[in-house]
Amino acid sequence: MVEASGSSPDRSMRCREREEKVVVILLMMALLSLGILYLTLPEPGDIVDRATLFSRESALGSEVYTEGVIFDKRVTDGDHLMLWIDPERTKVFVSHDVGAAEVAKMIEKGDLVRVYGIVAEYEGEIEIDKM
Repeated sequence: MVEASGSSPDRSMRCREREEKVVVILLMMALLSLGILYLTLPEPGDIVDRATLFSRESALGSEVYTEGVIFDKRVTDGDHLMLWIDPERTKVFVSHDVGAAEVAKMIEKGDLVRVYGIVAEYEGEIEIDKM
């Protein structure tokens, strides 16, 4: 009779060490994600706190917000996102630089949204530029 002495505990030890390494990597990834989230959250006094309700009389460059239902959504040739929000058919521009693709994936026509941004004018039309 042949015994395989020591092979089972060695394999168990290697498996446990591998599991510990995976746990450490997952913890490091979680900490990194939390750090990134902390750095990207709006600071107190950010636009969310300062913005006023958008109206057609809002001054260019002012920080505003609006809320309503998305009645149209388009991605432009430059990979920017254009939204039109009711009740006032407010035009919202989301640049590809600030995550237009990600926003486009998260929202659909008919969704109720609140948008913060800066009042701008493009080709004679007033819009909200998402920052």
